[in-house]
Amino acid sequence: MVESSERQFLGASGGHRNSPGAAPVSAGPGGGTSQTVRKHSPAAVVIALIPFAAMCFSVPLWDRIAPMMLGLPFNLFWLVSWQVLSVFCLAIAYRLESAHERRRDRAESEERR
Repeated sequence: MVESSERQFLGASGGHRNSPGAAPVSAGPGGGTSQTVRKHSPAAVVIALIPFAAMCFSVPLWDRIAPMMLGLPFNLFWLVSWQVLSVFCLAIAYRLESAHERRRDRAESEERR
């Protein structure tokens, strides 16, 4: 049995009430559930992939120890730098995705009118 505090947190539908992009769940054929999947903003996806590409696919560019930067070998400095920069890239991607979601919700609400 769901406690009242859990029910309030989960909302009436049983899903998280604070999730802005929550997809509606409905019974599908055979009694299963199906969800509507929304597309993400292409710009947000590209920006979110920048740190991944910089750390994984640029190995030939930074695979050396010779220059020391801030007391670290260059390859370690490169990876640590991208760990820090990934926070900023993901923050930008989140803001772009939030704006994309608001525009999409606004357009859907205008279509319903």
